[in-house]
Amino acid sequence: MKTCLTRLEGEVEMKLILNADLYLRNLNRTDEKAFYNLLVENYAYFKEALTWLNQNQLKKQAFESLELRIKMVSREKSLPLWFGIIYKEQLCGMIGFNELDSDNDIGEMGYFIGEKFASKGIMTSSLESMIDYSFNRLMLNKIELYIAENNQGSCRVSEKLDFKLEGIIRESQKIEGQYINQKVYGLLYSEYVNTNKNINRAKDQDIQLLKNS
Repeated sequence: MKTCLTRLEGEVEMKLILNADLYLRNLNRTDEKAFYNLLVENYAYFKEALTWLNQNQLKKQAFESLELRIKMVSREKSLPLWFGIIYKEQLCGMIGFNELDSDNDIGEMGYFIGEKFASKGIMTSSLESMIDYSFNRLMLNKIELYIAENNQGSCRVSEKLDFKLEGIIRESQKIEGQYINQKVYGLLYSEYVNTNKNINRAKDQDIQLLKNS
């Protein structure tokens, strides 16, 4: 993974480049229209994961949700906690932290991706990149995922990336009048190190600062 920092009108844009077609980028207000369109096109598909969605208030919700995610930065390092998933220069989803426990170095991660972009390996690559970012930039000790029990796709992705099932929270979400269980997955820094022998925490040699002319 290559990290690029670009200064744009006084603000720093961070990109985590995964391959020629795919990168993660910190969010900004110009993403509002694309985010709104993503919610409109995937309302039914997102409803289970984004339980706050209201079809009659999508425009307002897109603005408020985006503003919240833009403002979410790590307390100590002022690094972004949410990224847009950009595939072939199109916003196709988001990934980041719903909560960050700085005292205990634990982050609860969340993500979502448009239906037409699913099953392409995009989310697996994005989550893998965010794991690296979480442990080597944010200096977390643990990442947690809360996944609806019937979301087999997300469960497979988390298990593929070595998350351990820690338990099931019974009937912890109410969706469309139905109570559903959530699986809790966790990944420790020590486990990550065991499968990534060549990692170097807080390394800066792969950060490239690009100055706009």
